[in-house]
Amino acid sequence: AKIFAPGIVSVKDRFELNAVFSPKGDEFYFSVETGDRAFMMFSKKVNGIWTKPEISPISDVPGEYTDVDMAFSADGNRFYFCTNRPVPWDPKPKLNIWYCTRKGNSWSKPFYLERPISSNELELYPTFTDSGTMYFASTRAGGFGRKDVYFSEWKNGKFSDPVHLGPEINSKNTEGDTYVSPAEDYMIVTSEKRPDGFGSADLYISFRKKDGTWTPLKNMGKTINTNGVEFCPMV
Repeated sequence: AKIFAPGIVSVKDRFELNAVFSPKGDEFYFSVETGDRAFMMFSKKVNGIWTKPEISPISDVPGEYTDVDMAFSADGNRFYFCTNRPVPWDPKPKLNIWYCTRKGNSWSKPFYLERPISSNELELYPTFTDSGTMYFASTRAGGFGRKDVYFSEWKNGKFSDPVHLGPEINSKNTEGDTYVSPAEDYMIVTSEKRPDGFGSADLYISFRKKDGTWTPLKNMGKTINTNGVEFCPMV
C-alpha cells in the first residue's frame, strides 16, 4: 500500500477518509475530518490535469453536520453521501444516506433517501453496481452484529426492501465499508476483530458465485492489512 497523492489529497497532520472517482474518472471526492465532524472536498480533471482540491459546495462548512461516505450512481448522474443533517421528523438523526442529482456542471440540493433504505439507525457507505443495486451498511434491527451489510435492488425507479447478506459476509462483529465491483462479481468489506485479523479492523474479500451467493470473507493479507485499522476501500 502506498500513500495516495501526498501533499495534495493526503496532507500531513490532517485526517482524510473516504475516496471516490466518478464513473468517467474526471471527478474525485474525499472527506476531511475535523474533530467530531467531517466535510467533503473535490477535484476535477480539466484538460487532463487535476485541479487543486476544494471544499465541496454540497458540504455544510463550517457547520454542525458530518458529510462522509460518498458514492456515484452507475451513470454518474446521482451523487450519494452520508450525513446527520436534520429531517422534519428527527432534528438530531444518526448518519443516513442522502443524494444530489446532476444539474449541468453542478449538483442539486441534497435530498434525504427515504425508506425503505433510511431508518432511525445508522446507514453508511453506499456503493453501486452497473445494474443499479446498492450495497450499504446498517445498524438496524435483525442483523448478526453491531453493523451488517445489506443490498437493495433498483426497480421501477426506486429501491427495493434491503436484504441482509447472511453469514458468508456478516458476523457477530462489525461489517461495513463495502466496495462492490460494478459487475457485482466481488466485494471488499471492512470487518472488525475477526480471529484471523492483523489489527482491530481489516479488509476482506468475497467473490460472487454463479448461483448469486457469495463466498465466505477472506482476509486480504499482510500486503494490505496491518496492525492498525484498514477501512473505506474504493477501487
